[in-house]
Parts: sequence; C-alpha cells; structure tokens
Amino acid sequence: MSSRVGGRPLVGRRDALAGSLALAAAGAACARPDSVAGRAETELYVSLGRSASVGVLNTISNRMVARLPLAPLGWDGPAGQLAVGPSGSVGLLQLRGPGGSVGVISRPGRARETGPAAGAGRAPADSIWSASRRALFGTPAPDPRPVLVQGEERMAAVDIPFATGDPSAGALPNPAARSSRARLIASDAVGRAYVYVDNPFTVCVGTIAVVDLDGGALTHSFPIADAGEFVLALAVHPGGHRLYASVWQSDVPEDFMLRWERGRGFIVTVDTLDGRVLARTALPDLSVATSLTHVRSALPARHAPSPRAAASEIAPPAEQLYALITSPPIQVRDEGTQTEYHSLLATFDAADLEPADVWPVDYAPTTAAIRPDGRRAYFLSGRGPDTRRQLISYDLESRTPAARWPLSDLAFEMAATPGGTLYVADLAAARLFRLDMRSDTALAPLDLGDVPIALAARPV
Repeated sequence: MSSRVGGRPLVGRRDALAGSLALAAAGAACARPDSVAGRAETELYVSLGRSASVGVLNTISNRMVARLPLAPLGWDGPAGQLAVGPSGSVGLLQLRGPGGSVGVISRPGRARETGPAAGAGRAPADSIWSASRRALFGTPAPDPRPVLVQGEERMAAVDIPFATGDPSAGALPNPAARSSRARLIASDAVGRAYVYVDNPFTVCVGTIAVVDLDGGALTHSFPIADAGEFVLALAVHPGGHRLYASVWQSDVPEDFMLRWERGRGFIVTVDTLDGRVLARTALPDLSVATSLTHVRSALPARHAPSPRAAASEIAPPAEQLYALITSPPIQVRDEGTQTEYHSLLATFDAADLEPADVWPVDYAPTTAAIRPDGRRAYFLSGRGPDTRRQLISYDLESRTPAARWPLSDLAFEMAATPGGTLYVADLAAARLFRLDMRSDTALAPLDLGDVPIALAARPV
C-alpha cells in the first residue's frame, strides 16, 4: 500500500507500539461493575457442514427459524465464512472449491426488528453511496445469470474480480491468475460485504470486492495490498465508510514456504469508496494482527501508554479498533521443535490508528471477540497438538483473566451477538457453546444435529 495519507508522508509507529509493549506490564486497575445494555432479539447465522446449508438461529428462542440450502448456488459443500447485513442478507465464501465467486442470499424483505436505522441522522445510504459510486465507477453491468429463488430468499453467485490489481477486473494477466480466490469476507451495518481476493501462488496485488448484499451484485473493487503483501484479517466500520485490514509485507513473497518467516505487519484503514489510504500503523517486526474488531468503547479513563498521552490520564477514543497481534505470523519451521508464540491485544484509535493501550496475552490465542461495551475480551486459546483448546475471559480493566472454560479441540470459530451472547462452534460435538457475556456465565449448549463450520451475527 502507499505510504502516504492525504499527500503527507506517514509517520512510522512501530517504535511507539513497541514502547507500549514495554509499558503494558504496569500494575492493574480496579474493576468496575458490569453495565451491558439489555438483550435485543437478533439472529445468528450458522454454516452447517453435513447438510451444506445455512441455519438461522433466533437468539432469544434458541430455535432454528430457517435453513437455507446452498445447492442452488452450484456448491457441493458448505460455506467456510459468513457475513450478514442488517436485513438478514448474507454473503458466503466456500469452504473448499474454486472460490471464484461469492454466494449471496438476499433477504431484502426482512425488516430490521430492533435498533436504530443504519446511518441515522444522515441521508439514506443508497442516495449517497449509489450517486458517488456511479460518478466514480459508472453503473455496474447487470448479471446475465438467472437468480435462484428459495422461498422469500434470492440466491445468486456473484463473480469477483481476479487479483490483478486492476479495479476494472480486466483480462487475466497469466494462467496462474485463475487460482485467484476470495479469501476473507466482512460486512458493515448498512448492507455491504467486503471480500478480499488474492492469488496465493503468485506475487500479485490483493483486491477488495464490494458486494451489495440485498441487491446480490458487485458494486466496485479496489486494490488493498501491493504485490508481496497479504491480508490476514478484515474489519469494517458499522457505517461502511472505513475498512480496516491487517497486512503482512513479506521480504520473500515469491517463496511460498518462506514468505511468512521474513517480513513485517501493519494495519491500514482505507476509504471503502475508492480504496484511498486514510491511516496506517506499523507493528513490530515478525508480528501481525490475526483478528480485528471495531468497538464503540465504554472503558473509563486510564493511564494509557500512548505517545500522545504518556503518563497522563486521558479518556480512550470513542471508537476503537482492537487487534489481536501474534508473533510469528504462522508456525515457523525450526527443526521439529514447537513454535513459541507471543501474543498481545492492542487498541488503536479507529480514526487515525494511533496506539491507545495494550495487554500482553500469554496463552497463544487464535482469535478474539470483544464484549459490546469494550470491558472484556474473549480469546479462543490453544495452538499445536500439545495445547488444549479453551475459552478465556479477560478483564481489560483489571488486566487479568476472569474465567476459563475448556473446549473441544475442534472449536475454532466464535461470534458475539449485539445482545451480549457469545457463541463458539464445536465441530466435534455438533453443537454451539454459549456464554452470557454480561455475567460470564456458561449457558446450556445448543445441539444442532449438524456440524457448525462458521458463525456470524446479524447486526442490529
């Protein structure tokens, strides 16, 4: 990515974050009483492996209110990733297969049941977004393929641009580009999905394809990573105007085995309309963010190890980006010995990516979730054959683990609902582990009779 923002050279922040790591071991603060808003009815979308379908779970009644088969998309297997819009429309990436398209199940007739309208106080999203998109990119050509209807749902496979770095998705640069595939998907609270496309077998420019979930169509695309860079995690501002990406810049991108052993990571935020870089912050060498979460924080003021406010009491930014940072990025080959991972949770100002706070984590988490009020973090922990999987609740105010729950060795995915329930997909037991995030109380698991592959909560 370009190293300039708004025409100005970007200031490197790797030293600032490294300094934050050193300050993070300071003493703990007193915990405050929990104050999570009351529950709101919402839906949890579950990719089901055996039936190759998507189940829709009502999180109040704990009943599956719909099962949407994926066969009409021409898929012979389940979805590996999900992204859900506020109306209940969902974007899907294949667990396996060519990956040249995004599955879209449009449910535009489903009105939002709770919560304020997206972009309240602004003009309707379509009036701003569509006019600006048409001015920059023109009107997308209609998809000539038929749309398949499943009851009230409309199902379509939306072609995505090849990872050529050409936003117009032109001709293939070489035969290897046919290996380009959708690798990551995230959604905003307006109704758009953002799909990262690259080619793991060539050095190419990574692309973000923007999909209108209710309309079931590609709107536009833009480059997100330069040649030799790879995106490992995405997050989107609920309003849809900012996209956050964790990027690994490899020193040897042409070497498929060594590309993860030499390089550096950074986090970037871009304008979702044209891909313009808005802010960028560097991470320490040989480290990368494996999980990103945007949160409107409710944490009280604290001594924050930020270069802007060192040794001064400040309130944290109203909107924060939480990043789970791991070093090394993947298991490094080291003569058969087990890789030692070092992890931390860091927060950044969501506007300018200025470091705000940091918490060292010593149990090698693979992914993280943040409670809606920003006071607790939840880690799925356990890497390698000798480490048991567990869910860890971490109090961000007292800077100490609050509770732990053992999990199946095949528990890899989790999702938090706006109402404050955390769900963990247990592939081995074909059920969902549930946790009340307001009280850190484990709830009765939900047996599904099918294997949960991926989870996503509908925003409210």
